[in-house]
Amino acid sequence: MLDFIDRTVIPFFLGLYDAVGYLGVAIAIALETFVPIIPSEVIVPMAGWKVSQSAADPSILEPLTNAPWSWLVVLIIATVGAVAGSLATKRVAPVGGGTFRTDTATFVVLLIGVIVIVGALTFFPALLLGPIVQGLTPQLF
Repeated sequence: MLDFIDRTVIPFFLGLYDAVGYLGVAIAIALETFVPIIPSEVIVPMAGWKVSQSAADPSILEPLTNAPWSWLVVLIIATVGAVAGSLATKRVAPVGGGTFRTDTATFVVLLIGVIVIVGALTFFPALLLGPIVQGLTPQLF
């Protein structure tokens, strides 16, 4: 299985990223949400590798924007791809007391709001703790 991943899956995704850049990341993550054979543990690190390659060598550019790869854009595109893949496979439930319509603007606003809030609750503690840890580092060593 690992040989298959090394020889087939990783080169496929790197080729996809070289061909269509960020769009390839979104497509790969969207496929990963409903195709169980595609591991996200391969998709996301390969996108991160493209970001680090681009940072080390300015001649490596994202093909659609002709700009260096950005980790923030990869993060946003991967999130959008995951949500799109999940919504694409969602089954329509019959209307009842426990259903929430997903074809309205209210749903879209609530979905984006939840994504932003969860992202903020994940990101801001690390952002705030960074300077505190840096301030304590000289005292620790």
